[in-house]
Amino acid sequence: MGALQDVEGILAREFYRLACYTDLIALAPGSASLRIYQTPALLRDDGVIVRIVIYCVLKEDDTVELQHIEAIEEGTQARDAES
Repeated sequence: MGALQDVEGILAREFYRLACYTDLIALAPGSASLRIYQTPALLRDDGVIVRIVIYCVLKEDDTVELQHIEAIEEGTQARDAES
């Protein structure tokens, strides 16, 4: 699980992946063009697990059009002191 300390670096890496591999991302159910990409789980400093979800469309000229981006909190990770 990665740390969410460098948000800009994480987004740059994920946007690069999208630019190169959008055609490998499955289409959203019921959509002819919308693709939904989720980052690996990331850990915030407060112990909350977060995923960044990116909605995009691969255009005919192979450009990627960003539709929406959101961060989804999935819960908390048990801390060593609580074990």
